[in-house]
Amino acid sequence: MAERIKHSDPCFFRVDTDDDFYNVSFEITYRCNLECKHCFNRSNGDAFAGLSRDDVLTLVDELAKANVKNVYMTGGEPTQYPYFLDVVEAINNHNIELILATNGYDIRRYINALKYNVSHNAGVYVSIDGLKDAHNSLRGRSDAFFQAIESIKLIRSVGLPVRISSLIWDGNYSQLDELILLLKKLGVSQINLTIPVQVGRAETNDIALHRPYSEAVDMVRGLQQKYCLEGFKIFLKRDEPLDAGSFNCQAGLKIMHINSNGEIYPCSWISKAKLSQYSRKWRPGELEKCIDAIRSFGEVIRTRTMKYGTSGCPAMAQIYNGDMLGFDPLNELLDNRLCQSAISTSK
Repeated sequence: MAERIKHSDPCFFRVDTDDDFYNVSFEITYRCNLECKHCFNRSNGDAFAGLSRDDVLTLVDELAKANVKNVYMTGGEPTQYPYFLDVVEAINNHNIELILATNGYDIRRYINALKYNVSHNAGVYVSIDGLKDAHNSLRGRSDAFFQAIESIKLIRSVGLPVRISSLIWDGNYSQLDELILLLKKLGVSQINLTIPVQVGRAETNDIALHRPYSEAVDMVRGLQQKYCLEGFKIFLKRDEPLDAGSFNCQAGLKIMHINSNGEIYPCSWISKAKLSQYSRKWRPGELEKCIDAIRSFGEVIRTRTMKYGTSGCPAMAQIYNGDMLGFDPLNELLDNRLCQSAISTSK
């Protein structure tokens, strides 16, 4: 049963529970050079640029004093933040591991900054959501795929690892084999797959996977067996059913999310679920007060654990069902056939 418990985790982030550090996701800007159909933040070129340079640098100073292990910088598109160079250098200078998430559309001018400031362990996450036509359709530009592929080559040329963030959706479901082969050839080390969630632009655009979630899980497991050799991994976030032996949600305890307005949440999905009662607006010198606010989310985790035997994901319960104390919908979408398979193979 140990293997079952080890891997059964409600979190899309799967943080390390063996230390006392925070894992921070920072949406440094809502501005973006693309207008993706599934964007959680409805980002575009005219969106809010983010906090001032001085405020962000002060926030980084405070994060360095607050047991922060790493910063996963996202957006919008992080490279569109006006003071991107200053911030990545400041994070690195504080010995905080910097992980960059990018659409890969325009990074050439920053490649030296990435080489010297981004973690050479975790590297850069580039979004690729299918082959040329599928990716361009989702991202809203006819050259988005070409630019992302060129960026992967460029990032690899300076010695940084590249990991891919990708949706599984109708537009790419039948082409994942071909996409994986292409990305492996380019030297990508990992592909993280996830299903679309109906928030942001995805609420009004038909960006979905119109087939059973359990079927997608089976398909990904087949891809893992086929392609996952030493040095290359494929992950699907949330691919096992949860029970009383599963890990619990770490939101607010080991995860901290900061949005472009300086609002701090227990995790990024909780911010998308608009559970603002568990957030606090950061002001210079007040990070500890923000941390106290997000840690209060632990009461939700305890309540859910008492109710279900596992916390599951409160954010998914809120987004899908409008009730953070309701059942975890992804657990239900993993059908009985998969549940029985997971139990039998873990004995």
